[in-house]
Amino acid sequence: MPLAGALAVLAVLAPAGRPTGAGTGKVVIGGARVVTATTLSSAASPSLVGGLVAYTATVRPAPSGGTVAFADGSAPITGCAAQPVDLTTGTAACHLTYRGPGPHAITAAYSGDAWHAASAAAALTQRVACRVQPLHARAAPGQGGATVSVQLELLDAGGNNVSAPGIPVTVTGLSPRPPAGTPPARAFT
Repeated sequence: MPLAGALAVLAVLAPAGRPTGAGTGKVVIGGARVVTATTLSSAASPSLVGGLVAYTATVRPAPSGGTVAFADGSAPITGCAAQPVDLTTGTAACHLTYRGPGPHAITAAYSGDAWHAASAAAALTQRVACRVQPLHARAAPGQGGATVSVQLELLDAGGNNVSAPGIPVTVTGLSPRPPAGTPPARAFT
């Protein structure tokens, strides 16, 4: 098992000829901690606005104590700043609900304990999106160049309409398809 830091050993020996237990005979070991590795996973990415997201940090080898701090960017996640590590599985969990769509850079940092060194997981990008509900049935195929109105509702995990100005909507399946990264030549509302 790899160790972090230096290992210091101090041995105090009893003089020769002394009976057992008459002197000191202990060995003190200290200073070295086991190197750990922390990984981070999400139960669902992308997830829906308003839906519960479960993050799991796994510390290997499973430590004998310590906590995991979960953060969104540089901000600690409320209620998840010091989650205890399960001593059997080496895992700590964080559960939360997002109120709006967008990406989140989630991190998890293990604090370490007396025997295990601290470690941090690589950032995980959690994508939060809305479910798209068309308000009208699909139109029958028409002539090329025809204008087609499309109305959508953006729904959260509970089916509630969360449509609002400024939420970007990406449309795929246009025909003829414009080159990647090029918007369609016609207006879209």
